[in-house]
Amino acid sequence: MREPLSIQSRNNPRIKATAGLKESKYRNQTGLFLVEGLHEIEIGLQYGYPMVSVFYSDKNKFECLRDKLSDSVELFEVPSAIMDKLSLRQNPEGIIAVCRQMPLAGISELTNDNEVLLILDGLEKPGNHGAILRSAAAFGIQNVVINHCKLDPYNPNVIRNSRGHSLSFRHYKDDAETTLSWLQTHQYQSYVASPEATLDVQDVRFEPKSAIILGSEHDGVSEFWKQHASRLFSIPMTSKVDSLNVSVSASIVLFEAFKQRRV
Repeated sequence: MREPLSIQSRNNPRIKATAGLKESKYRNQTGLFLVEGLHEIEIGLQYGYPMVSVFYSDKNKFECLRDKLSDSVELFEVPSAIMDKLSLRQNPEGIIAVCRQMPLAGISELTNDNEVLLILDGLEKPGNHGAILRSAAAFGIQNVVINHCKLDPYNPNVIRNSRGHSLSFRHYKDDAETTLSWLQTHQYQSYVASPEATLDVQDVRFEPKSAIILGSEHDGVSEFWKQHASRLFSIPMTSKVDSLNVSVSASIVLFEAFKQRRV
């Protein structure tokens, strides 16, 4: 393995290029992304993300990782001030990796067609996306389909809020019409969470081939999915609150589907 190089200047070109990966423009241009935190980096390695370089200011964290890295990974030891520049966290953990992205596939490439799918329709906030994926990982979801969504699954806030579990998913990106066609071809039932629905989520029978569709934070699920879903259901709550954060709704619904699969 290469010996770590020391970088002391915040103006070092490698530091500037790496910090730029916090912005979607540079992630798109380079095909690279940042993974911050020892736990998150280990998940990235577990799921086969090619690692390009590692920057660390915490030697103990780096030593925990050293033996898991390939010889081709570039290593850089940096002071805390530079780690602060690279990090999006208020209290950086002291280790960040640069990894290569895996291209987003269309839903036609999804071959495992006997499981519960999660479809995210028009989500906008990376923090919510990450929180949903953390719950999805906890409740046995393996694949996520993105519809009409500008979100980048490699946004550092997605990875942070998922505690790295966003890297355990294969993301598929397609329009709603193509997604519906795939669901119909593969004999899936689709379930949409909607506050207007009268069916209680606890009364929904989630089939082995189920697609759970959750909408944007502001507008909810699109009219297309409301019109074409197999079932509409709601989450009961008191009159004091008219809606839940989409990540909270996701946890409730995904747990209900998980509970049924365990019976």
